[in-house]
Amino acid sequence: MRSIANRKKPLKNKEQHEIYFRVTVTVEWATWTVK
Repeated sequence: MRSIANRKKPLKNKEQHEIYFRVTVTVEWATWTVK
């Protein structure tokens, strides 16, 4: 996941939004799982 976030290539708006969405969902899932 971090490799995607650290990618410096310019992203299209749609692609960037999708990556942000996936990261957010992953973080939410991880936080909920830890609890």
